[in-house]
Amino acid sequence: MNEGPKILKEEVVAALKAMKKKKAAGPDNIVTEMLQTAGEVGIERTTELANIMYESRTLPDELCNSTFIAIPKKQEQLTVRLIEQSA
Repeated sequence: MNEGPKILKEEVVAALKAMKKKKAAGPDNIVTEMLQTAGEVGIERTTELANIMYESRTLPDELCNSTFIAIPKKQEQLTVRLIEQSA
């Protein structure tokens, strides 16, 4: 379907290294550190999944979900948005 070049493992590794650490998990309960320490098998699987999504031009519904949590702060309310780390 897609005529562009495939996503390379090196690109996935670079993206994982660029992700911010010590952030709250999204609805999938996966934190950045889990993805960054998944090893070679994790990188290969992440690359494979990224290429499937890229080639089909679709995202699973789970990657489009986020959770909003209202946190009371003194006289105002702060809203925090939790998104999937893999998104």
